[in-house]
Amino acid sequence: MLKEGKHFDSVMDDEDKKDVRSNPQDDINNLEFSLVTDNRSLQKELTTHRLNDATATVVKMVIASGLYPQYAVVDPTNNFRVGHDQFAHCISKPFCVIHPNSAHGQIPETLQTDVDSEARSAFHQFIFFGLLLETSKSYLCNSCRIPSTFLLVTARNIVAISHILLCCDGFVELEFVKEEDCSHVLEKAIEIRHLFLESIDRKLNSDEYTSCRELEKKIVNFAKLQCPYSIRRKVNAPKSMDCGIFDENGEEHPLFASGLNHHFMDEEEIQNDQELDEEFDAKKVDEKKLRGRKFFVNIAISLCFLKIMLRF
Repeated sequence: MLKEGKHFDSVMDDEDKKDVRSNPQDDINNLEFSLVTDNRSLQKELTTHRLNDATATVVKMVIASGLYPQYAVVDPTNNFRVGHDQFAHCISKPFCVIHPNSAHGQIPETLQTDVDSEARSAFHQFIFFGLLLETSKSYLCNSCRIPSTFLLVTARNIVAISHILLCCDGFVELEFVKEEDCSHVLEKAIEIRHLFLESIDRKLNSDEYTSCRELEKKIVNFAKLQCPYSIRRKVNAPKSMDCGIFDENGEEHPLFASGLNHHFMDEEEIQNDQELDEEFDAKKVDEKKLRGRKFFVNIAISLCFLKIMLRF
């Protein structure tokens, strides 16, 4: 920690002197860590902290839920080349620029989606952002790519304009090729919405809620849906809208009103369910071995933070 009247160059020397002085508690923690850990188990634990596809998908859903309504539609006329502005359109402000120093600004190819002749794809994405920075230009900062269908879970207002067309927040329209695809995607999104709200309600009320595994698996399966659709941005979105999912007549959508619909899984779905369980279980950590390691994690965090502060 920097102190008044002390030059920052001497801080690292002081830290080295502290390391030289022996601390009995540090010796105990070192011994405990050595007893409960071997190299093989440590390497195994390190792998549990790497994001696999399933966990990354769940994290994206959490990010989308937390950052909503701060999302933008990537302009399809961008050239997606380094050194050029990459535009995206928000509800409140069109033609914002994705910050050039961000990951997406440095690698703009990640913003491009392969589409067919009708601009349809199953992999459309929105940009969710943490900050809209107003300078000479409007920059989107702290941005993250999120599958566009996740907006059906987080959006405040969804209107089923037709059997193949869904409108979110009066701002973007998702048009599917088949009526069955549109109905299936909307049904799965509604199931996740209900489970999400149920889990949050239990958490806020301090009710017992030991596992979110069912919700996690539904999110992963939802992200894997291969239903091509096109995206169209609308201008002058309404500033206030009712919360919920509605049909073209403005009435509550029957799927949304009915709540969760449980069905029997076929063999393929059962096998996929088991594979997801194994993928999520691979991330578990033995709680008995965490106590000794927390000491070293805290030391590592402190040293990294100190070096970063001295560097900048």
